[in-house]
Amino acid sequence: MVFLGNKAGYGRYISTTFQDLHTTRTSNWLNMMVYIVSDCDAVAIIHDDQGYVKEPEDVVDVLKAGMDLNCGSYLLEYTKSAVAHKNLSTTEIDRALHNLFSVRMRLGLLNGDPKKQAFGDIVPNVVCSKEHQQLALEAERSGLVPMRILLDITLSFLSTPLDNCHFRRAM
Repeated sequence: MVFLGNKAGYGRYISTTFQDLHTTRTSNWLNMMVYIVSDCDAVAIIHDDQGYVKEPEDVVDVLKAGMDLNCGSYLLEYTKSAVAHKNLSTTEIDRALHNLFSVRMRLGLLNGDPKKQAFGDIVPNVVCSKEHQQLALEAERSGLVPMRILLDITLSFLSTPLDNCHFRRAM
């Protein structure tokens, strides 16, 4: 799975340009079996916060750039209108859906009754148990140092001091 987001730390955004979208779409790594998803609300940010495109329907260019799934509701709200205005072809939607469902099939998510699958007997109160929450907290704490190093590198590249970033704690 490949993640393409436009957030650099919390509250900091990297602008997306047409060249970025074109380069992403034509890169050699796209010949691999990858699945491109957005950060939550990253697609909405292109219009709402960055003002990169004039109309919300223009944001669907992310599908043309190769994105398969939007974590958020922006595509749900504007894709139909973009197709009606001929800003997006159904071929691009079909490509994204093909990738989405082929990944789900490879994961076995469409193999009959989910409760009869490998992890089908795990119920929500087990997933959210105190033991699992503690394990998630330990994983977060052990990842803070590598993340801080990565953010130092990323933010120094962007000429943004790390001290100006805000970190959100999971617990």
